[in-house]
Amino acid sequence: MDLAHAPWHPAQEAQDRVGALIALYRDKAREVLYPLVQDHYPAMLPGDGIEYQKMIELSTKMMVVGHACTEVLGHEYDERRQMIAALFGGCCFIGDSFLDDFGEETGRSYVARFGELLSTGWFELGTDRELLFYAVITRLFSERDILDPVLRQAIALLHRAQAEDVALRAWSAGAPSLGRLADLRTCARNRSGHA
Repeated sequence: MDLAHAPWHPAQEAQDRVGALIALYRDKAREVLYPLVQDHYPAMLPGDGIEYQKMIELSTKMMVVGHACTEVLGHEYDERRQMIAALFGGCCFIGDSFLDDFGEETGRSYVARFGELLSTGWFELGTDRELLFYAVITRLFSERDILDPVLRQAIALLHRAQAEDVALRAWSAGAPSLGRLADLRTCARNRSGHA
């Protein structure tokens, strides 16, 4: 069977539209995130810039998904919504890197400090990477009504999922069980699949 013509395969017109949107949103993600990286964590840019490019690609994906969701709900995917999606992608990339890329101690420290940020509005910055995270999340929060219960619940669920992720890593070496599988499913759901 020719997969290019399978019934589930999107039409060429749809593929072309998505391709054009990806290029457009990649540029928009750079426009939003580059100044923040340049000002707060320029060490992310030198050399091959692969880490910066990964952040841009995740932000681009968030923007494409945001566009689809916005259209489904009958709203315009305006400049503000695009900026929010780009910031969200950057926030997710940097936050998840503390969990995934620097070891268990860094993951535990990040979760504790993110909890402190959510409960007090501040935490002591230890690195330029944390400064970039704080700059991105502050910019993101300034674009949304942080007192909106849905937004607060989403952020609290993300924090809880990240805390569970860190805790699960500590005991994941044990034998698998149905309880552990259920915990992993909950954690994956609350991390929104961007992990």
